[in-house]
Amino acid sequence: ITGVTPRGHGVVNNRVRDRRTGQRFHITNLPRRESIRVPTLFDALRAKGLGTAAFFWPETKEDSAIDDNVAEVFDAQEHADPSGISPALFAEFRKAGIPIDGYFAFYDDPFAQGAADIALTRAAAYVLKERKPALTAIHLLITDKVQHEFGPGHYLSLASLTTADYCVGLLRKAVSDAGLADRTTFVIAA
Repeated sequence: ITGVTPRGHGVVNNRVRDRRTGQRFHITNLPRRESIRVPTLFDALRAKGLGTAAFFWPETKEDSAIDDNVAEVFDAQEHADPSGISPALFAEFRKAGIPIDGYFAFYDDPFAQGAADIALTRAAAYVLKERKPALTAIHLLITDKVQHEFGPGHYLSLASLTTADYCVGLLRKAVSDAGLADRTTFVIAA
C-alpha cells in the first residue's frame, strides 16, 4: 500500500516493543501518521480528490485520507475494537441492515471468523455501491486465522477458502451493481 520496503515505511511486524518502556503493542493501534512514515495509495488518491475506503486494513487508524474507514484496532485483550469505526459510519451500516456488530462479535472465534468476514464484506459492498470509492481495501482474515489455528491441510482450512471466495463474490457483485465492473481491478494478496 506504500510501494516501499519495511525499512522505508517503518512497519516491520504486527506487534512491536517500545524500547524505552518494554511495552508490547500492535503497531496498528497507533494513528496512521505515527505507524507509517511514507505516503500511501490512500494519500495519493486523496490528493487527486478521489474517494477511498478501508475495512479492517492495517495501519489505518485515524487516517484522514480514507473516507469510509473500519480501521484495524485492537483493545487491551487483543480483540477487534469497534472504536476503529466512526459512530456515524457504524450507525449508517446498522440502518442499512449491515450486521457490522457481528464482525466484532465473531472476530476472535476461528469457527465463526467466516461470519465476521461476511459481515465486513457486506459493509464494503454497501460502500462500493453507495459511494463508488476509487480504492477499497479489505482485510479478510478467515484463511489466515483458520490455517494458524488448525493447520493448512485441515478440512476447516480448506473450507475457509470457500468462505473467502464467497466474500470476493459479494464484492464482485457490488462492483457490478454499482456499474464499475469495466473499470475495476481486483488485487488479492495473501
